[in-house]
Amino acid sequence: MANIYVEAKGPKGVHAKESLLPAAVSGYTRGLCVNYGSDAYHATLVTQAATAPLGILEEDAINILNPCSVIEFGQVVAQIGASVTAQQQLTTDANGRLVPATSGQPVVAIALEPQTYVSPASFANVFFFGLMGPNAAAVASPTTYYTASGAIAVGIGTAVLNAATLLAMTLAAPTAAQDGTVLQIVAETAKAHTVTTPASGINGASTVLTFAAVGDSVTLQAMNQTWVVTAIRGSATVAASTTAYVANGAIGPTVGSATLGSGAAIAMTLVTPTVAQEDTTILIVAVTAHAHTVTTLANIINGVDDTVTFANVGDAVLLKARVQKWIVVALIGATLGEV
Repeated sequence: MANIYVEAKGPKGVHAKESLLPAAVSGYTRGLCVNYGSDAYHATLVTQAATAPLGILEEDAINILNPCSVIEFGQVVAQIGASVTAQQQLTTDANGRLVPATSGQPVVAIALEPQTYVSPASFANVFFFGLMGPNAAAVASPTTYYTASGAIAVGIGTAVLNAATLLAMTLAAPTAAQDGTVLQIVAETAKAHTVTTPASGINGASTVLTFAAVGDSVTLQAMNQTWVVTAIRGSATVAASTTAYVANGAIGPTVGSATLGSGAAIAMTLVTPTVAQEDTTILIVAVTAHAHTVTTLANIINGVDDTVTFANVGDAVLLKARVQKWIVVALIGATLGEV
């Protein structure tokens, strides 16, 4: 069905549909995916890849005052943005067309026939689920276990950090073609693992994910060539960067993530958080096996302690500012005490 206007076989069966006014006329052509617009009486074209749309336009928009029929469930002729095979699971692209779904992307329709995409527009018979079906279901996502530091592949589905020592992982920025890809990262060992992206690669402002405890996880979705955090669980944190300390000194209360490492033990101080810094988190990790210490004013840690001591590589503490004190969220190997 390369030509939508000359159909060898039209859609059949029961449909769920409604009539909506187009938000515009230009570009509103049959077979494109739409969502509700400014209200539940208007339709607007889908412009985000890998999303679950309301429905598919059954006809061209002729006049902004003339309602268009929108198929919300059932067999329908859809515009495709890539070649499809029969029974293939489909998702949306950023132009409102259907394309083959990849790992982690929502499945919104099933192709009922094979069609080869020919620019600028091709069409195929599909069965559309929309919001009335399992649109949130995703293509089966593989799980990859990482036991050594290295790079996490983009689009793998689930990355499990599973090593007896700290893992320092990297994650590349997603490409435009990977828009919509969902990636979950989970820690299965409590070793203060880190995942670092290019500068401002997370939420447009952050760079480092840290996983202090077993079960910590972060779910990321690729949007506009950056990673957006859609869910965070446990004591996992998101920070702008990791600051490496190699000599005695002070750790800033808003540093986010810090490492302690040099050829000998270093003695650090950590100031008392202010009211304005409430809920600030900081992860401190030893990257060399020396008796590093971090000291606060008396009784600032959990209200009773003032010193954290790190003896081995991977020893770590995750602190959160509460009522002008540092509360220990997670403690890995390190010990608490008083000077």
